[in-house]
Amino acid sequence: MVKRFVFLLMTGFIFFQGCAMASELIDDIKQAREKDNSTRLDVSSIVRKHVKNESSWGAISDRLVKDGFECHARPPQKSDSNLTVYDCVLDLRKWYKLGFGDKLRLDISVQNDRVITSGGELIYLSL
Repeated sequence: MVKRFVFLLMTGFIFFQGCAMASELIDDIKQAREKDNSTRLDVSSIVRKHVKNESSWGAISDRLVKDGFECHARPPQKSDSNLTVYDCVLDLRKWYKLGFGDKLRLDISVQNDRVITSGGELIYLSL
């Protein structure tokens, strides 16, 4: 019985430690939210600090997906077929807040596997 309790305790600790880890990008954006409670918060300067121009899109997308983002390419524009814009979204709402909370949306422009521009917005959602 004691072994089972210790096992469950350690498993829970390891699980919650993994859930608590977040990238510096998410931490910086959460700090910005603490200072500004507006419904739509422009976080482009924070995003550009962490998603630098000329970075490899492969490395950036791997890190974002690892942190829980869902990244999808927008349909290509007619004017420039080499340019791809990705929408990366992370839902920061918690189940116990009944649907209230923030959603982080990043816009990242990529050309030839290199980031050209990046920006983002933190949006407060309610029912």
